[in-house]
Amino acid sequence: MRNPEIALCSLSRRRVAADRIDLAAPKLECHEGAIDRQCGAECAVMSGGDRSRRREAALCSADFLTEAPTVKIRPYTPADREACLALLRSNIPEHFSPAEEAELARFLDALPGPYFVVEDGGRLIASGGIAAERDGVTATLCWGIVDATRQRSGVGTELLEHRLDVFLRDNPQIRQLQTNTSQKVQGFYAKHGFIVVEVRHRAYGPDLDHVRMVRDRPPARERS
Repeated sequence: MRNPEIALCSLSRRRVAADRIDLAAPKLECHEGAIDRQCGAECAVMSGGDRSRRREAALCSADFLTEAPTVKIRPYTPADREACLALLRSNIPEHFSPAEEAELARFLDALPGPYFVVEDGGRLIASGGIAAERDGVTATLCWGIVDATRQRSGVGTELLEHRLDVFLRDNPQIRQLQTNTSQKVQGFYAKHGFIVVEVRHRAYGPDLDHVRMVRDRPPARERS
């Protein structure tokens, strides 16, 4: 199971295979969950068979061009389940495999941490979460997904920043962030201060590598 980040952009001010490359990064635990294509918390930890992974995929770094009053970020509710699954399907096969839909469904049925959705005029266009790991000081981005028709519009960045703002405000003990994404979204996270610590070639599919990235907790942003 994984936790992905896909095509996200933020709105509030602001995903085992062979050929593994370890870049001197500590193994972090993840609980059951999903984001970033690994469970636990965009957690990418794999344990033989039952640990899920969460990944962040297809995120976009463009500015959010149309911050209309109809666009808002709010907490996920069970009524959003089918719409969130539809977001993932809109990104198959570019960023996800068909098998990941069942993983996301299990994640949504037992959320390990806060999960948010982005609405535009009542239509859900993105979703993503974040959760703390068992070590107490690491948080993992979970299942960040942006509708395929709304990527590169700034929604991913806005949603990423919203998750961090809300979660880190309530969890001052967190010192490190991690995400499990693919090589197609790696550049988005690099722009947000994440560095690659592990690569598993073709772990998510024939054309999708599992890329684990980390960064230190960002400083608090000034809020207007």
